[in-house]
Amino acid sequence: YQPEAFRALVEAVKDHPALLTWYTVDEPDGPQQLDWCRQAYRTAAELDPHHPVYLVMCNPGTFDVFGTTTDVLAVDPYPIPNSVVMVSNWMKRAQEAVEGIKPIWVIPQLHNWEAYKDKTKGRGPTPEEERNMVYQGLIWGAKGVIYYPWDDGPTGLIHDEKLMAAVGAINSTLLF
Repeated sequence: YQPEAFRALVEAVKDHPALLTWYTVDEPDGPQQLDWCRQAYRTAAELDPHHPVYLVMCNPGTFDVFGTTTDVLAVDPYPIPNSVVMVSNWMKRAQEAVEGIKPIWVIPQLHNWEAYKDKTKGRGPTPEEERNMVYQGLIWGAKGVIYYPWDDGPTGLIHDEKLMAAVGAINSTLLF
């Protein structure tokens, strides 16, 4: 986190029509990043009260703490190749953390999570698992769905025609 650079960015683009939110720190954890998130939240609110701050969390144990530094709490459970039940567990935890006061967005897994470490291991979600993750998020109160289509080469979304088509089909059924 670079406070002056962030301040300059907010000033430069706060009136851009394509701006949706301020994304302050990716998957923060620990006291130093908590301070960064608090500073960034204050800066964004001060300079641009018309756009919310959005924060993505990957540690359910810190949803409570970091949930105080954002307007929208997003969670990115990546359960595959294990059970998709992880999504509902994280959404329940996020609901407890924000106490119904802030919206939650879900970021369902679209890639082979294990490929970050070893491209020969793991797998991405099937179209059925993708639909399941999105619907679990919505059932547990998600007000938005954001996809992170990480592309490492052979395991990215653009290399899986069935999953790419499934995302379009899932999105066509969603009405917010």
